[in-house]
Amino acid sequence: MYEERVRGLKPDFMMYPQVLKYIDKTWLVPHKEEFVCTWTDSVMHLGNYTSNRVEGAHFKLKKYLLSSQCNFENAWENTHSLFEATVTEVKGSFERTLSMSLSGLM
Repeated sequence: MYEERVRGLKPDFMMYPQVLKYIDKTWLVPHKEEFVCTWTDSVMHLGNYTSNRVEGAHFKLKKYLLSSQCNFENAWENTHSLFEATVTEVKGSFERTLSMSLSGLM
């Protein structure tokens, strides 16, 4: 089924060979097992280790809080640190994606 879908994608983008090259080189070949439903029970999905985004966010927050009995000031500081780390992580991810996109089109 995967091969059939990939063959179906090619006619739609034949006017854009660089896009096809980028999709194949950057996503399909190295990462197909991470987002194709055929492999959903055999691999972790793009760094998400839970079945629910909220569960993952809650786990991460609990790690940053360090204790369930901290005062408001410590909870605020630790939560703020989590937010800063998340923003840094997202910005880094965007930068990596942008540089991969630009290098794939050249």
